[in-house]
Amino acid sequence: VVTFGAYTASKWEKNKRDFFGTSDCFLFQLAPTLCVMKSLPKMGTRGGHYMYFNNGMSTNIHSGNPSKKDDLAKGLGFGGTVRHPRLFVDIHLEECRVSSQDTSFEEGHLGLPPSTNNGDCDPFSSSSGFASSTTSTLHIDSLEVYAVGDEDTLR
Repeated sequence: VVTFGAYTASKWEKNKRDFFGTSDCFLFQLAPTLCVMKSLPKMGTRGGHYMYFNNGMSTNIHSGNPSKKDDLAKGLGFGGTVRHPRLFVDIHLEECRVSSQDTSFEEGHLGLPPSTNNGDCDPFSSSSGFASSTTSTLHIDSLEVYAVGDEDTLR
């Protein structure tokens, strides 16, 4: 069993089709090992890709090249790019794609670690020495979402 997720105190935005949110978020894994990947500060054009949501509905976003909008990932995610978020749940809530690194969160593998990593993970530091990013696609058996706050916050 693999248990991982993301935390944010930022409010979700409907069909933004771009990144939003602040550095208050982090990625985590609870099983088979405990790992926390904190957000990294935005530096110029690097980083700042904290939260992403695209439900596939058309929006009033204007683009010089409409075909560029069509290949955006449809679902919700954290980190990475709008085409390949680092932690991504597809629009049908059936599959999850995870990568080991991006420019918005500390390095570390979510899901089953690569066999060369032997499952080692320092719970509070995600510098695991990955030479390059690894990506895995996992089937979702169970998905839990929690929201906390007052009535206005939860709307």
